Amino acid sequence: MSNLISKQVDFNGDTLLAIKEEDTGKIYVAVKHICDALGLNENQRRNQYLKTQEDIVISRGVKKFSLPTNGGLQETYCIELDFLPLWLAKINVNIIPDEQVQEKLVEYQLRAKDVLAAAFLPQNKPATVLEALAQTVQVLQEQDARLKQLENTTQA
Repeated sequence: MSNLISKQVDFNGDTLLAIKEEDTGKIYVAVKHICDALGLNENQRRNQYLKTQEDIVISRGVKKFSLPTNGGLQETYCIELDFLPLWLAKINVNIIPDEQVQEKLVEYQLRAKDVLAAAFLPQNKPATVLEALAQTVQVLQEQDARLKQLENTTQA
């Protein structure tokens, strides 16, 4: 079992649960938090769970984690950050009656991934240009490794 780091991340006034697997570097977000923030009801949320499991591409990016809560360990259904925009783009805006929530969905589609990823980036600012370049190279290497891993699973 991998070591997990979980964080509560504020996005547009909503609190989202983000989880990072330390061994893989992958970042996930709790699907329930996204659905709740978008105002989806229980049936709509259940429908989204099913869609993420049945979609041939998105299903590769979903995972359940057992996380400690006040009530003990709870199963949390999550989606990998790289798959988040794809999943959100497939949510039919017409199922959301409120125009403000529709706009919120668009904001999530465009920006949520970046905000959630930033929650796990180093918070200290580099002192020199060389340090900034080193951090950028590290992030690019991690992304390249994740892409190669995804390509390998797609080809298998």
